[in-house]
Amino acid sequence: MKRTVLTALVAAAALAATGCGSMTAADCQLQSSANGPYALKFTQAGAITGAGCTTADTPDVFGDLWTFDPYDNGLIVAYPNSGPLPDPPNAADAVYGKGKFTAGFPDADQLCTVPALVNDAGGPMTIAPGVTYAPTNVVFLNTALYLGTTFKADVTYTNGACSRPYTVQAIIPAVACTTKEDCDPFAQPFSSGINSAYDTDCNQETWATDLMGGDGLCFFVGEFPGTGGWKPVQ
Repeated sequence: MKRTVLTALVAAAALAATGCGSMTAADCQLQSSANGPYALKFTQAGAITGAGCTTADTPDVFGDLWTFDPYDNGLIVAYPNSGPLPDPPNAADAVYGKGKFTAGFPDADQLCTVPALVNDAGGPMTIAPGVTYAPTNVVFLNTALYLGTTFKADVTYTNGACSRPYTVQAIIPAVACTTKEDCDPFAQPFSSGINSAYDTDCNQETWATDLMGGDGLCFFVGEFPGTGGWKPVQ
């Protein structure tokens, strides 16, 4: 089976968990492409709009993988892995959603917000003609422990003439699984790489197996922020 192991991420989380209480607060950050993509779960948050549109066009629940990278002057760039990247490279391509955190450090709820991700023309992330994502209220959980390894967002997904609003919950790393044991952050000799503060299990619903090519996905048991802590396998 496939497994993503991010030793560096686990080490960073362990260091944060054992650090002294006077340590400097972590700034607003996210996990870059060096750690792979985030796995996103899209859950419908409203009715489908568009004549003749059905859940075949905009499903009730589906998944995608998104990759993020930080750049100079606070710029954040994201792109859905479901869409082809321009060849040759073109930073102005509409597939890229760009934005910035509203503040340099987390708020009182340990959250950092990107108001919207838009392309250079101010429009949505475009993965194919007529197929777009319009993310707003992209909120990362950010402390020295969480390091932006999960976020939630509101996203309008458009497929041709059909559109629908969704809520999104995301996690990194995106770990394929067949059992809960595959998600264990303490497993030896190889851990899952998932933050042990998250309550995860091997999700084998259709949206997850479609996303992971037949395997399940290690994902949150509850809603964002999902910080109930790892529950040992019984």
